[in-house]
Amino acid sequence: MARRSKAWRGGELTKAAVTCRFSPAAQVELSAFLDRSDRLLAAPLEVDLTPLAPIRPETEELRRRIEQVHGFAIVEPPAALREPQRRRALVWLIGRLLGEPIEQNREGVKVIEVYDRDRTRRMEDGARYHQTRQGGSLHTDNVNRPQTWDYLMMACVSPAMLGGESIVVSGLTVHHLLREHAPRALEVLAEDFWWECRGFSDEFFRAPVLFSNHWGEPQFRYLREYLESAHRRRGVPLRDEQLWALDALDAVLELSELQFRCRLAPGEILVIDDLQMFHGRTSFSDFFDAVPYDPAPAALGRPLRRCFDRLWISKRAA
Repeated sequence: MARRSKAWRGGELTKAAVTCRFSPAAQVELSAFLDRSDRLLAAPLEVDLTPLAPIRPETEELRRRIEQVHGFAIVEPPAALREPQRRRALVWLIGRLLGEPIEQNREGVKVIEVYDRDRTRRMEDGARYHQTRQGGSLHTDNVNRPQTWDYLMMACVSPAMLGGESIVVSGLTVHHLLREHAPRALEVLAEDFWWECRGFSDEFFRAPVLFSNHWGEPQFRYLREYLESAHRRRGVPLRDEQLWALDALDAVLELSELQFRCRLAPGEILVIDDLQMFHGRTSFSDFFDAVPYDPAPAALGRPLRRCFDRLWISKRAA
């Protein structure tokens, strides 16, 4: 039976209610660990996490809140970590404490920078969502590989000039509403659809939008633009009933009362149960002369583009 605490509506939550903070002792441990791990600041590395054993109970509490309370949480960085590189290293450490960061493309990259590469590019033109400034498109990230994983981490490096609010929607609430108003849509969403291994290969796989975990809770695999692209490339048009079911899902996802929205501050980390929570963002605009993140941004003398670090975390070996 689904754990009802994760079946919330956006107006029931505040940013403060979903924010986790490390204890003062844990903050000291993390800062000291990063002081001793200079190489970690240059690139994500495999590191010995044994010295962080005292922090594990707090990491497990974060996991409990994600899996049993709201389905997501915002992690507030230690106040002592003011430098962007140290905060970015913290994201990697938390990911490693929660599980195993997995590869996100054919090049084997495990930390992806999410920012607008070219304001003229759109998903409709084949661009990846994380490379655009587009909003909307509530989705899960488990869409371009057959194997599923557990947590999505989105860490704010720099916010946009305007817009770019993070959005989270409870998949359990979505399921309840569809069961009440369009139960046939749930049956159709449980059918296999075509998906493309975008970013990994030119291959395809089949999987349902809706399925269940061992608790019997509903889980989702969804990014409509990617699904429709796969069907076009395979030459398999979506049936009218499938389009109707996807429309019903989108209509529920776009209900304002279901959406939790907030603007993340630099260093804050959004951690999501990716199979049970939909996420997205509002469209955004960077400063006209904004530049991508650079290890020495102060030397540039120009504002930064909106940039988030993204990790996919598996609780088990990928």
